[in-house]
Amino acid sequence: MEWDYDVIIVGGGGAGLAAALMAHQQGASCIIVEADGKLGGATAQSGGVFYAAGTSVQRAAGIANDTPQDMYDYLMTLNRWKLRPDLIRYYAEHSAEALEWLISLGTEFPQEWLVKSGVDSVARGHSSQGAGSGGNRMANKVDLNGATLPPPEVVPSGNSTSERPSAMTSAISRSLAVIFASS
Repeated sequence: MEWDYDVIIVGGGGAGLAAALMAHQQGASCIIVEADGKLGGATAQSGGVFYAAGTSVQRAAGIANDTPQDMYDYLMTLNRWKLRPDLIRYYAEHSAEALEWLISLGTEFPQEWLVKSGVDSVARGHSSQGAGSGGNRMANKVDLNGATLPPPEVVPSGNSTSERPSAMTSAISRSLAVIFASS
């Protein structure tokens, strides 16, 4: 095993897996250091709902007028403006782009599964196919058209209590498995 990497990623949850995928897409070699023996982290506990405004899934469901500004206003008002406006603005403005990226990786967000959250007036909760059950096939292996490949190399660094990855983590894991298997 080579121990020289351009990027070392600590944590194999949703953010860590996304970082590894993005680093690899930019040509960097990377390794994920994970506390658990499997990928998923806190994202494995996710209910599989991704909150976003102005998405292709919403448009397909007939919701054509939802905007990042609407989402920002809702989140800030709901939380009595006690959140950092700059972070919520960034989240609102980039949530649709992030959701479209997950779709490009194979995560399915059926339009019939759009949900309203809390006292929201529009459906912004995008439930993923598998709804957080994680596609158990991703926990220990990746199945690609009948070919079973090992997941990306994970170096355990301790203990964790995560169960299995969410559907979103699974899509990222599947993409990473293809990348690492072809490297």
